[in-house]
Amino acid sequence: GWQGATAQTVRHALTSDEVASSDKLALFVGREAYEAAGGDIRGDLFQDLVYFKDAELLTRLAGEKLEAEAERLKAKGWAWIELAFDEDYRAGEKMRRIHPKTVELSPEDQEAFERLTARMADIEDAAEQDDDALAEFERIEAELDALRAKTEVFRPKEQAIAGGFLSLDYHGNPKAKLGFIRAEDDPKRAEERAKAAEGKAVQPSGYARSLRDDLAAIRLEILQTELLTNPLIARDLLAFHTVRDALSNGYKASPFELSAHQAHGRRCASEKGDMGLYEGRERVAELVANLSLDWFEVENDAESFEAFRQLSEDEKIALQAYAAAHMLKPQLSDEPGRVATLEHAAHSMGVDTGAYWTPGTGFFERLTKAQLAEIALTQIDPAFAQAHGKDKKAAYAEALGKAFDPNGKALGVNAAARKRLAAWVPDCMAVAAADPAKGGA
Repeated sequence: GWQGATAQTVRHALTSDEVASSDKLALFVGREAYEAAGGDIRGDLFQDLVYFKDAELLTRLAGEKLEAEAERLKAKGWAWIELAFDEDYRAGEKMRRIHPKTVELSPEDQEAFERLTARMADIEDAAEQDDDALAEFERIEAELDALRAKTEVFRPKEQAIAGGFLSLDYHGNPKAKLGFIRAEDDPKRAEERAKAAEGKAVQPSGYARSLRDDLAAIRLEILQTELLTNPLIARDLLAFHTVRDALSNGYKASPFELSAHQAHGRRCASEKGDMGLYEGRERVAELVANLSLDWFEVENDAESFEAFRQLSEDEKIALQAYAAAHMLKPQLSDEPGRVATLEHAAHSMGVDTGAYWTPGTGFFERLTKAQLAEIALTQIDPAFAQAHGKDKKAAYAEALGKAFDPNGKALGVNAAARKRLAAWVPDCMAVAAADPAKGGA
């Protein structure tokens, strides 16, 4: 449960947009850069911790800074760099990994390495007590890491078709895993590339894993809102899985974290903000603000339980829906391991993901040019696709972002196309009816 929580903190659990200064995004961007960009800060009672009030701005700044780091790596000869704030430990596991060859440092670099190593040993004890010594110790450590990197050299021909994954560690420092060759770029895997083209079921949407994770996070927020709005379905879905889990032997798939803790899915679209326009958070704030939480403030557990029992059935159902929303895990509709009951519940609630989220330039920038062309052709018209066919990908993405913007007036988008664009979301985000005849987890 929530130890030391209050009714106010519970209400803010789904609605707060603030980010603590201890969060890795805040550490990565830094307070100075955030405030220079117009961001506001809120301090706590003792000023031990401050909060970055504009999470969207902080996310954008962090994304821009991480993209700049990716460009620096590509300038060193890497063909591609995939970005994610959270490290995907399975990233690249199906790719061929190349390794650097070891070379000796130049006489000048070797002399610098030995001098810095000796200095680090001299100040190691002082660094535990003195801030200035600690700062010097950390600076020397970074310089030594840079020198060690010079001893590892990738073969240019291999590096030219390879890339890596860039993320942030717990302390907000960039962390790169390099030396991965995608199957489609690997001359040694022509046969595997052909098989991969036939077996698209692994990634039905054709989107990168990091993008699918962010789409799943947006879809999670939509489903959480719908569960709060439809408390009876939320109560039944949670009760069904809780009771079945208690009575079953062995593992049963569930859309919830049934340990009754808040699911650890990333906050909505942590990778790139909302990647478009998101509607409906005011609705969530209103629903959560109306929850009956006086019982939660009672310190004595027995008395708190009795106060909870006195709530009306409607109040209890609303709280169960809130718990269900908290415990819900992200899921896209085309995931091979999707939980069928959640899709069925979403269909029963009539969830329309397009009514909540409209993709923008940030989303389209993460697609391939072929995917952009397909969207332009099928959702707007062939003339629009032809007009932008020779654009660079960034310009094409911006043109589609303007076309999808409900407040914009993009050229070449007629009324019929606007209606299609208002309803469009990637197939993996849409809600389809679960077929009871097929069963499912």
